[in-house]
Amino acid sequence: MHCEVNIQNRIPSATKDGFETIGFKISGKDRWKRFDCISKPSEDEWASALERITAVYKKCCDDESIKNLEAVKELLWRCYESAKSFSDVNAFFLSKVCNELWGLEVLFFRYSDVQRAGIFVEEWEKIISQLSKFNELHDEIVREKGLEDIGYCGRNSVPFWYHCSCGGKVPLFMDSPPLAYGECPVCGEMYELNLESLKELFGSMSPNAITRNLVFSEGLGVALFISGAGGGLRYGLVSDGISKELGFNVPVTLMWRGRDYYLGAAHRAALNGLMKAFGLNPDDFLDEDTLILKAARKREMLASEIRSLEDELRVEGGGKSAVVKKLKRCRGQYISTDTQTKVAGKVFSLIPSILDVFVSVGVESVPKRWEAALSESIEVSADEFYSIEKDVVYGDDSVPLIYRSVQRLYERNKEIDPLGILKPE
Repeated sequence: MHCEVNIQNRIPSATKDGFETIGFKISGKDRWKRFDCISKPSEDEWASALERITAVYKKCCDDESIKNLEAVKELLWRCYESAKSFSDVNAFFLSKVCNELWGLEVLFFRYSDVQRAGIFVEEWEKIISQLSKFNELHDEIVREKGLEDIGYCGRNSVPFWYHCSCGGKVPLFMDSPPLAYGECPVCGEMYELNLESLKELFGSMSPNAITRNLVFSEGLGVALFISGAGGGLRYGLVSDGISKELGFNVPVTLMWRGRDYYLGAAHRAALNGLMKAFGLNPDDFLDEDTLILKAARKREMLASEIRSLEDELRVEGGGKSAVVKKLKRCRGQYISTDTQTKVAGKVFSLIPSILDVFVSVGVESVPKRWEAALSESIEVSADEFYSIEKDVVYGDDSVPLIYRSVQRLYERNKEIDPLGILKPE
């Protein structure tokens, strides 16, 4: 499996930003390389990254969560040791989770192996024979659907990469069919290829994201494609539109749109911060109106005390040190309510790395919760694609209420500022 994933993730943390960034950042010319040509980190770099993750969780995790973390780390080490590249580490981890821990018997394969085996070359030839129409449809759909972030391809663009010997992905163009040309963005090597010899070149090429959808759907005769709810759907709009016009197979696309509701260590730390700042108790988070009312009362009480102390200082003409000290403390408490609200709002609105779910609830419990969510009454809507709208709750029904209450307080934070001193973000 060729994993084109973001290998830098965020986990919730009760800090100013509401998260900690983990993983590795691919930068420089490596960004233009094929993922399977990027070397895995050195052993020291790998160990350092995992220890940093451990340090984040050890600040506030309970024993059960630390046990979950150690299990995930052990699996990551196994994947690292057997991997030859960055893509291997990711692919092996996903495969082992699905097959070993969840028992789903999911088949994984590398796109690069497909190319070397010469599978789907006929589908490529079908696209090349209609290249002008393919590019025209691509740009028309991008324009009509408002998908300019995907980009226009131009009339002479070839929707395949050539693999440079340095690992770079060479974009190809064709002004004089069947000759295609391109320059490696990594090393600058120039290439001129005769696409009449596609079968000979095939093992050193790969399709772009939109073309891959067409090729695999057509070649495998896919009936149902289960997609993520992110950027892949935008590519799907383009690939499906092209497929319909060029006579390629168009599978039914289904996505599951929802969010995970759980209380990890960072969520609990953020709730504790709010309770301390506003003088709340756990039940206050079960009703957003009650939470906002109590928060407003606490701010008003502090504001009243601050005004009173300020009046006392004016009367005293400079004031007593005890009054100044008390005023400073009250102002600090007032600002702290703002700080803790912003931290909690960010923690509870973050879409985290799956790692945090694994650590918080345990890897084995995740598919059970998925199954429980799908066994309940679900709604399937149909627009461009079919969509299941269903959240997954790890815990009891109070967990989504807590999320909504914290988010509502975060949204109303600036409104309940009787002193008018809180700064917007």
